[in-house]
Amino acid sequence: MADKNTPRGRWPKALVEQTFPDSEGIVRQVVVRTADGVYRRDVRKLCMLEEKLLSRIEGQMKPVSAVVEQ
Repeated sequence: MADKNTPRGRWPKALVEQTFPDSEGIVRQVVVRTADGVYRRDVRKLCMLEEKLLSRIEGQMKPVSAVVEQ
């Protein structure tokens, strides 16, 4: 997940939990889960990871319950 206050190689990793398509069906926003919380983000602030890395991260993340707007 892109963060303007963090260098590129240290951006937090997140899993997409929910998508919000516009009236044309194009996803513009998502809810993502990170190790620190759940956030609603513009899809332009996301970067795709390789599947192997994603599997490793998914096994390390803890569940969270609240959505935080930033």
